[in-house]
Amino acid sequence: ETKQPTNQNSYEPKPIIYMGMRFSSQPEVEIAKALDRLGVMYLPNCLVRVGSPGNRETRFPDFLISHKGKWGILEVDGKKYHTGRAAEDHDRSRQIERHGGIAYFTRFDAMRCMNDANGVVKEFLDILEKK
Repeated sequence: ETKQPTNQNSYEPKPIIYMGMRFSSQPEVEIAKALDRLGVMYLPNCLVRVGSPGNRETRFPDFLISHKGKWGILEVDGKKYHTGRAAEDHDRSRQIERHGGIAYFTRFDAMRCMNDANGVVKEFLDILEKK
């Protein structure tokens, strides 16, 4: 009924649209393009509910990736959304990991994603395959 994605981060006031999907930054778009070049299935900025009953929160990992039967999350860390305080960023990551099913969850610097998206994706997929 809608032409706009409804399961993606809707908090970004001026998203970058690539292939009908919403992204928060150009480094995220570069990762999406690299995943597309390899034909990898991914869900960008998809909304997920995590936490224990009575303490649920909505999160939106940058990329939920399915590759060779395994699921992983790739985060693009930039100043805009990440705190710069590693402990808090990792606490948010663990909220998702506690639910199981995610074989690999990691973060890459936004500048590296922007300048070497193919290398980032290759490194991510190589490690995910071994998990």
